[in-house]
Amino acid sequence: MNALRAGVAIVLGVAVLIAGAYAVFAFVLVSADQSTYTANTTAEYDYDAVIATAEAEGFTVRTEDASGFHPEGVDDLDAELGPEYEIGAVVYHHENGGQLRVAVFEEPGRMTELVYFGPDFEPVAPEDLPEPWLVDRITLSLGVDESTAQGYVDEMRGALTDDDVAVAQTYSDERLQFEPVYEAFEAEATPTVRTSGDGQGWVEYHYERDGTPIGELDFIVARAILSERIDGRGYTLNVDRVGGITVSVTGRAGAEIPDAELRENVRDVFEQLGIPAEAADDLEFEYDGSVW
Repeated sequence: MNALRAGVAIVLGVAVLIAGAYAVFAFVLVSADQSTYTANTTAEYDYDAVIATAEAEGFTVRTEDASGFHPEGVDDLDAELGPEYEIGAVVYHHENGGQLRVAVFEEPGRMTELVYFGPDFEPVAPEDLPEPWLVDRITLSLGVDESTAQGYVDEMRGALTDDDVAVAQTYSDERLQFEPVYEAFEAEATPTVRTSGDGQGWVEYHYERDGTPIGELDFIVARAILSERIDGRGYTLNVDRVGGITVSVTGRAGAEIPDAELRENVRDVFEQLGIPAEAADDLEFEYDGSVW
């Protein structure tokens, strides 16, 4: 009888523990749930002044790191993109529609990734690799001799027979030699500059010759996340040095804010930080009533 009572007590105890765990889990789910309004735009503002003002006004400020490196000696880019910009990748376009992507990794033994895609990023057969063209671009990008560049092309061809990868890809020990690459592109054309426009810091320089793409430079500029709670709502701004802005406004799950009120609140935050208040007029908010 005592054994039966003990067994029942154990079962009841386990049931209580399980019920308690579910209750805690449910509480966490409910308390973490929230509604979100999100929109992005661009504006002309002084990035450094906005960061300084946000810190002075008590906002939480988190600057974002990048995986590239800052090239030395390119003064015009320092002036255009800021002294802390980083190069993320160089892309060469082949006349057949394929492209060689030279991406910065900055890891020991994997300083630079080399990968060739066929037209429209389709797989490419080993015999279709534009070998002399690849050797020329790799020589320029890494500052190596033709024999070393040929070795990398051979590795890329070998990767195409790998059942697990089947992509013309390899890694080099050499770091991207950015300055000669930049000078070569600038000698060919004036770039078209594109930005992500959402405060994430992506900037692309696209080069064309007679309307045909020849290359692309992918940069990451200074960017930060600014956040503060105002009247029970969370306001988060992603900002970057090229004028991108993403705004996120969070509140209770299911809670909605009239558009005029929401826009006016964001205008106030912009004005507080030194961002032109009229930029709030261009925001097209998307609403999500719950994170679940």
